[in-house]
Order: sequence, then C-alpha cells, then structure tokens
Amino acid sequence: MSAMLALAYMCSLEDNESVATSIREIAVPLIPPCATLCDYLKTSITGSQGGKVMLSYWHGIMDGCVVLLYFRLYWGGPLAIQDLGSCDIPQSLIDLLGNKQQQHLDEIGLSPLGVVWAVCSLRMCLKGGSSVFRQVLLTSETVKNLCDLISDVHLKPLQYWVGPSRGKFEVKRTVNQVVYLLMFPFDASEESSELRDMDSQSRKDMVIEIKASMENYIQILLEVGLPGQIIKCLEHLESKDTEQPLELLILMVDHRSLVVELVRKGLLNPNLMKSLLDDPSPTQVKVKALQIISKVAQMDKEFYELIDGADILQQLKAFLTHEDRDVRGWTCKAIGNMCLHSSYFYSMLAKHNIGSLLVDLLFDKDVFPCGYAVFAIARMTRISEYFYEDLRRCIHPLAKLLHSAETHNITKRNVANCLNNLSYHSDKLIEDMISKGAMEALLKVVADYSVVALDPNRIDDFEDILLLRTLIALATMCKHQPCRQFICSSHVYAVIGELRESPIEDIASYSTLIFNRASEET
Repeated sequence: MSAMLALAYMCSLEDNESVATSIREIAVPLIPPCATLCDYLKTSITGSQGGKVMLSYWHGIMDGCVVLLYFRLYWGGPLAIQDLGSCDIPQSLIDLLGNKQQQHLDEIGLSPLGVVWAVCSLRMCLKGGSSVFRQVLLTSETVKNLCDLISDVHLKPLQYWVGPSRGKFEVKRTVNQVVYLLMFPFDASEESSELRDMDSQSRKDMVIEIKASMENYIQILLEVGLPGQIIKCLEHLESKDTEQPLELLILMVDHRSLVVELVRKGLLNPNLMKSLLDDPSPTQVKVKALQIISKVAQMDKEFYELIDGADILQQLKAFLTHEDRDVRGWTCKAIGNMCLHSSYFYSMLAKHNIGSLLVDLLFDKDVFPCGYAVFAIARMTRISEYFYEDLRRCIHPLAKLLHSAETHNITKRNVANCLNNLSYHSDKLIEDMISKGAMEALLKVVADYSVVALDPNRIDDFEDILLLRTLIALATMCKHQPCRQFICSSHVYAVIGELRESPIEDIASYSTLIFNRASEET
C-alpha cells in the first residue's frame, strides 16, 4: 500500500509542465491491472496492536490504490474500461465510499484525499456502459452514499483537516467531484466529453439508457434528499467556490419536481441569494444565480411569490448597468421570465425604473445584452399596456435593429414580437410606430422574404419564421386605422397581396388577413 501511494504521487506529477519526461510512459507498465487493484480494494487490513491503520497522519490505507485505479482507467483508454466487466471495481468503490469494507472502527480506509480520488475513479467507471451507469447512479443506496459526502456530517470536520491541501480546499474539491458525478445523467449526450472514450454505438446506447432512466434517477435524488444537501453544502463554500454546485442546480431546475423541492429547501432564501449576487461574489457565480432565477421564473407563476421573497429587485436593477455583458444579458432574461405568466412583478419593476433601463440596453454595442433586452421588453408587454409609456422610447431603436443586417435573426423575431405587443392592447404608441420607422421596418422584412415565401420549390428550405412573426405584427397593427392607411400607401401592399398565394399556409393566411383589413382604407 505504501509503494502504491508513492507511485500514485509520481503519477500525479504528470500535469506538471516542469517534468520533462512523460511520467505516463514510465508509470503505466508499473500500475497493477484493474483486477489486481480491485482485489486490494476488498482487502481489510488491521494494525497489530488494534490501533488505527494509516499510511501516515494524512493518508488512509487505500489512498494509493484508488489513485492508481484512477490513472489506470484514465490512461488505459477503452481497454482499461473493458476490464471493468471482468472484475467488480464499481461496487468495490461504492462499498469503500460507504465504509462497508472497514471491518474495524479504527481502520482508516480513505483519507479526505482518498475519498476524492475514489469518486473520480467511480466517475471514470461510468464509461463502462449502461450496466455500470445503472449500478452507480440508479441505486438509491449508492446515491445516498454520495450525497452523504456533501452533508454537514462529512464537510464540517473536513474544514479543519490539516492535510496537504488544507480543509477549505478539500471541502471544495470533495463537493465538486461529487457534483460532477451526480451531474452525469443531466448533461450526457453523444458529444459529451464524459463519453469520448466510448465507441459510437456505446455512446448512443448510453444516451438512450440515460434518457429512459431520467425519471427514475430524479426520483432517487428526491428520495435521498439531494436538493436539500446541495443547497446546504453551499454554506461550507466561499462564494467563489460555488460554481460547480450552481451548475448542477441549473440543470436540476429544468425538472419541476426538483424545483418544488429546491425552493422548499431554501433555493430562493434571501440570504443565499444575497451571498450569490452581492460583491465580492465572482461574475460567473452571479451569472449562474441569474440563470437559476430565470429558469425558476419561467417554469410557473406559482414561484413568483417566492422570487419576490428573495428580495432581488435592487440587484437586478444594478445589474442592468453592470460592466459584464453576461450579467446584463442574463438579468434581462430573468426579468423577461418574471413577466411571462402574470403581471405579479409589474408594479415592482416600474418602481425600480426597469423599463427605461431596458430601453437603454437596446443601444448596447454588445449583441448579447441587447438581444435579451428585446426579449424582456417582448415579455413585459404580452399581458397589458402597463409599460407602454415607460417603453415609448424603444420603438425607434427596435426599428433600427430590424433594419440592421448585423442583428441576429432570433433578435429580429423578438423585435417583431415587441412591436406586435406594443400595438396589441391599445393605440397609445401607434403614431410612434409610424413616425419612428417601425412599420417601415416591418414592411421591408416582408419585401425581403417574399420571393422565397412564394417559391414552391423552396418551401422545404423555408425554416425562418421571422416573416411569419412580422406578418402577425402587421395584422395586429391593422386593427388601427393609421396603420391600415400606411400599409395601403406602401408599395409592399401589392407584395402582401401576392403572398396570399404562398404555399406556406400560415404566411398565406396572415397575408390575406392584412390585405383584407388594409383594403378597408381604399
């Protein structure tokens, strides 16, 4: 065991750029086969006097073995992974992490360092295929053992460990490695780096297995209390070290049953939100917290009251002028989703002058926050005319975005949605729609796309829905007499008449509606 620990330390130098000779070339032939390492993992060793069995004050008896196992799997490639089928390495690691192999209370199998390497090795085992995935992550007892590693019982003592890397770093590393492993089903795809060593068919089979098992996996996570454990473990981390668990939370909030449990366990607690969104929290942590808020808001209006209770409006206002583009952009998206289902936040957003700040972002030179500002304005104007006056200034920059060849097509679609919503609930902004160039910009889109939309030979290639969104906006504007008159006086009116014969049903339908409504002015 001591020899294995020494070799393990030498292997870990491989990433050190100062090492001139490739340690891998020398070390790989010296590392025992997977089957031999597995036998060592199952060995119970006790001291002659019944005292604690450790290799040093810092190292458990199995530390070297699990590190070498990791490098055997990592460096050995597909052949090493195939060896998993001939021995029971995943189960041996699971038992070791669950303390089952320790026959005596005084026997120290893994130090904190060893625990991390054991989790890393278990993660490597997932490349062994569907059967290993089911063994590791579709068994309640195994997932419970992993969750226990990020519980107070494990992390509190770990903070005071005086090993080589000290307690706080080891807390971070333990949480991150457990999170990496638990994230695997959420983030698995055929392009995933986690599956890159598998052949094409094995990757495909693994992804199919994961998708089929996802509901079962989520139920296991709920049974073992992972939502509460993830939120609780954030208390043991400095804000700069929370990125990885926040990444898992971002993936979890795509699933309603997990969101319900997460918010019940304090995901939107104002103190937690403050620690993630306030300085000195790093920019990327702020961004991930905003992504979580945005996804929770998007899921259902029943979470609006809890988001309100998180007391984040002041931070959202400040973030709209933040120096970082991602912070500005994700703040816009969160605000947009807070207006998706109801008018719950309208008065609060108005109190903080959010509408005016969003209009300012339409002039942002960075396309990311600018695009999401358009998205937010579209969402804020879906339900009523509440923000019409606050947003009056947006019409001219929206028209410029629609005209610009540099504007992304998705942003242009949202611009069309904005202009539709801003004319749907009342005629307050109709004169501005005409005088500020919005209607002219919409008609130009119709002219630009008409040739393709009329060509029956290109109907299969017509995937862009900007023209349809534009026609919907013009159809809405045709409820107002000045708009009908403007359309009739435009040369594009004849083009709209031709589009009534488009082979694309929706294009033909809305073109007919616009043409007929506008014809009332002739």
